[in-house]
Amino acid sequence: MPAPFFAAFVRLRDELSRQRRQLPWVKVEKRYVFEAPQGQQTLADLFDGMNGYPSEELHGASVFYKDADGQVYHTYSAYARGCDIRLGAYNYLDLAPKGRDEEGLPFTVSWVRHHDRYGDDAS
Repeated sequence: MPAPFFAAFVRLRDELSRQRRQLPWVKVEKRYVFEAPQGQQTLADLFDGMNGYPSEELHGASVFYKDADGQVYHTYSAYARGCDIRLGAYNYLDLAPKGRDEEGLPFTVSWVRHHDRYGDDAS
């Protein structure tokens, strides 16, 4: 049986997910065109056969939906702390005695840097 605070957390996360699914879908009216290895593609074209988007920097997540008519909707976006659940390392840090140890930092994830951008100011 999980601790009471864990059970409460799970219920709250489930409620947050339920509310997120109720957010309005915003129809993407602008025609976005991207350069791809196959040539120019629209936002809707990018959905065809897509199982993920490799990138060097993943600070946020945006969720889109393409309906049967080919119309694309932006349904949700999250950045910074809104993406914690996707990053397993953050979940482990949250278990540590000092957590992420972000108190006093200019913003919550300012300690995160690319492996080649630490320089002399790293502590």
